[in-house]
Amino acid sequence: MKPFSNKSWPLRGSASFPLTLTLSLREREQLSTGSGKRTVAVAIAALPPLGMQISRAAARVCIVLARRMILAPTLGLETTPEPRSSRREEAHDSKSEIDESLLTSAATVQGSDSRTIRSGSSLPKREGTARGFHRKRLRTLARHGGILPLFISSLMLFINPALHAQSNADADPLPALVQVLHESSDTQMQLDILRGLSAAFKGRRQVPMPKGWGPVETKLSQSPNAEVRTLTQSLSLTFGSAKALAALRKILADPGANLNARRTALDSLLGAKDSGLTEILLGLLKDPDLRGAAIRGLAAYDDPKTSAAMLGVYGSFDGSEKRDVLNTLASRVAFAKPMLAAVSEGKIPRNALTAEIVRQLRNLKNPDIDADLQKVYGTIRESSADKKKEIERYKQIYRAGGSQPGDAPRGRAVFARICQQCHALFDVGGKVGPDLTGSNRADLDYILQNIIDPNAVIPNEYRASTIETKDGRSITGIVKQQDDKSVTVVTQNETLVLPRNEIESVQQSELSMMPEALLAPLQDQEVRDLLYYLSRPGQVPLPAEKAGN
Repeated sequence: MKPFSNKSWPLRGSASFPLTLTLSLREREQLSTGSGKRTVAVAIAALPPLGMQISRAAARVCIVLARRMILAPTLGLETTPEPRSSRREEAHDSKSEIDESLLTSAATVQGSDSRTIRSGSSLPKREGTARGFHRKRLRTLARHGGILPLFISSLMLFINPALHAQSNADADPLPALVQVLHESSDTQMQLDILRGLSAAFKGRRQVPMPKGWGPVETKLSQSPNAEVRTLTQSLSLTFGSAKALAALRKILADPGANLNARRTALDSLLGAKDSGLTEILLGLLKDPDLRGAAIRGLAAYDDPKTSAAMLGVYGSFDGSEKRDVLNTLASRVAFAKPMLAAVSEGKIPRNALTAEIVRQLRNLKNPDIDADLQKVYGTIRESSADKKKEIERYKQIYRAGGSQPGDAPRGRAVFARICQQCHALFDVGGKVGPDLTGSNRADLDYILQNIIDPNAVIPNEYRASTIETKDGRSITGIVKQQDDKSVTVVTQNETLVLPRNEIESVQQSELSMMPEALLAPLQDQEVRDLLYYLSRPGQVPLPAEKAGN
């Protein structure tokens, strides 16, 4: 199926109020798949009988629903026609696959400044409708593989948080989901519901245990399916179960346990910020399968043993693990001091302190750290005059290399070391910053201006934010999503979901996430190699690949 051809879709409610929302190409492609369309249909059609409010993000899905599922009359929406589309076939297919009664609702847009769309049912209100609605339709959805987890997570996430404080318990889908888990012996049904709930509760801690969860925990913890057991334990941990806490600790600490189960246990315990996890994490520094996650996870705990333990084995780690160590040690004042001492003593190379690490250290706003940093790293000047001089200096360094200034494979290795964590080039690299593949890389002035002065032009989506947690951790990254429960921030080496009640402050900087002085630690030949690689029209092998190793 072809992706949608238009970017913005107008939507009108009963009062003919115009609302235009835009979806990215990737979003349109994802939602144009068969399973995506069915998921959209059931998720939005399910909301009205529950009398809920859905977020502006859900409004986007309403538009997709109206355009692709031919449900505009059903939903009370008016849209422009889509040319050359097999709309009748799609509508017939969807209605044959999804319970017809899901499609009897109406949606209206309320007010030009409204941030929500209130869904309202065209069916008469009856006591117990919501609970019966879920119980019946969950089984219908289970017949369409892959839909149910997405439906459940969408449903749970789109519910107005105030809903749980209302007296109408029938409007809350969670008890119905718990009841289905208790009654069902279908492993796939159990997995679908557990996966959906896990996605919905990601980043939340100490959620009140729903009624009836105790028997479900007992039943599913004995399931022959390992994923069912692990997901049940993870959700039980979110609901404050001491039994699940002990079980997950045991799985994580057992080197003979299933690796995926151990990874899930580690993610769950980190998500719950288990106070007894530090000793296990320190032990995992010797475990090659879980070491990276353990290093990153230790940043969440202010344990005095962390810096010494990491620095003691730093030399045995690979490149990405060393970067994770430095990022973790740069997150707290107590960790940063011994790290800078190790740099001063030559135990950590000075050029290992990338510009990102230096910025993180500065964000600690500690005079002692600033003084130590200046001793081992030097002062970075930031005036516009200095930047222009720096650009000219690096142009001269590059041109001093002659007609072929650098070696592209070596330049790719430099890119992998200092740029690839945040930027992708030729489909390889991170997604924190813009993809460089389509940029004007052949222009030396353009490349150097963006490297030397990254704060000249900054799209809002790439502005850095500094988050201070109540236990003293400093996190620098790009805030990708936030609500009243949590904040999702992307750093140079991980994505974190932080509970709101553990955050002291969030400050958006006027600076780009990309730090200045990125080239400062490099030798002249490394600069030439990097700039030469960036100018290439296509990918080149890494040095080891070039040598045939």
